[in-house]
Amino acid sequence: MSPSMDAAQGVYKRAGSIVTGIMGMGRVYLGASSVLVISVFALIISQFIFFTVSIDGTPTMLVENRGTAKKAIVLLLEKEEKRRGYPVYWQQVIEINPVWGNDGRRCYKSVENVAGVLRRKLQFVTDGVAVTVNKEEKLYMRNIEVARQSLGLIKDKFRPRGALKVSFEEDVQIVNKTVSVKQLVDRDNAIGILMAGVQKIENYEVKKGDTLWGIARRKGHDIKELMDINKGVKPHLLQIGQKIKLNKQQPLLNVISSYETVELRDVPYTIVEAGRDPSLNYGEVKVIQQGVPGRMEITYRVVERNGERIKKYPVHKTIKSDPRPQVVVSGSEMIMASRSGRTIYRPVVGTVSSNYGMRGGGVHSGIDFAADYGNPVVALAAGTVKFAGCRGGYGIAVDIDHGQGMITRYAHLSKAVVSTGQKVKGGQLIGRVGATGNATGPHLHLEVRVNGETQDPGHIL
Repeated sequence: MSPSMDAAQGVYKRAGSIVTGIMGMGRVYLGASSVLVISVFALIISQFIFFTVSIDGTPTMLVENRGTAKKAIVLLLEKEEKRRGYPVYWQQVIEINPVWGNDGRRCYKSVENVAGVLRRKLQFVTDGVAVTVNKEEKLYMRNIEVARQSLGLIKDKFRPRGALKVSFEEDVQIVNKTVSVKQLVDRDNAIGILMAGVQKIENYEVKKGDTLWGIARRKGHDIKELMDINKGVKPHLLQIGQKIKLNKQQPLLNVISSYETVELRDVPYTIVEAGRDPSLNYGEVKVIQQGVPGRMEITYRVVERNGERIKKYPVHKTIKSDPRPQVVVSGSEMIMASRSGRTIYRPVVGTVSSNYGMRGGGVHSGIDFAADYGNPVVALAAGTVKFAGCRGGYGIAVDIDHGQGMITRYAHLSKAVVSTGQKVKGGQLIGRVGATGNATGPHLHLEVRVNGETQDPGHIL
């Protein structure tokens, strides 16, 4: 038994002796004595009974009486709600229980002091909202109105003029939630968190001519930051193929917006051949009517992510004016020259792209004419078709025997329009320009062979 309990019982016994000693003094005095004894007993008891305030079952402090604790709780709520400007509460359980005697702990008597202790121990919460991105809680705000305002301002940052639609690429939701007041963020901080997002490390492969400073500038990095995340990399000794780490900021939210834009474009005119003019050489063209391009209005749908274009496609076209065709007449003669009484025709309309002779460490056995795919190819002179078909690296080719040991070959054709054994005239169509066989693009390869040996076609042309 504690000393405090012994003292209290001793006082109680003494009070009982006094009551016994005055029993004979009459009813009135007996009643007065009883009141006195009860009052003294209550006074003694009050000196040895205290109250423990516990939070979730853990004793937190000792108070002088229950009323002090209750008043402190009311005062604390009033102050916190006034300071924060919105209702708050706590989910912890507060208990106020009497205890006998003081075990040496400080006993709080002031309502303000008790409220101060509770404020440090309690975890205040409020009815707020959580902003979720793809079903994951990212931040907490006071109410749905402030959350919507923050999300709206993020959309407005990337909203183009005349926007058709602005939305988030991610699934964004606002859900009601009991929130710790320490987790709440205001509008501006919420915007910063959602737009800053997280940092993601990416690898960049060093290419020829790269420098660390050049990589930093192109990728929008500070050179010191780049060197900090690439410890051990020597800026002056970069190797082609070496991996450099890049720190890329990845926002939590991506704004997808779309709008329409109208552009005017030319409609190309067509070229109509009205006929042949024998006064013009083959390949010469005379314009009878000048072509005029038309005008077309094209409506494009543009899609952007965070203000950067990711897609553009036409959704509507309107012809404002039709094009006027260009009418031409073409020459029908392809006479290049006359050699020993024989008329020589130019085999194709085009420019010489490779001459006869040494080329790339070997001998180029003919002349190449750069020409458009499908252009007509004609015989240099009259003769008999010796071969027409596929000939290995020559692709589709035509060989013509002109007599006196001379054969001409026309290679890389897209098609041949003559057959073996057929007699042809000089300037007659024998095929079309192509890129068959060992060819990197449309052109005509012309060879001249005399008694089986290749000759420079330039000597004949």
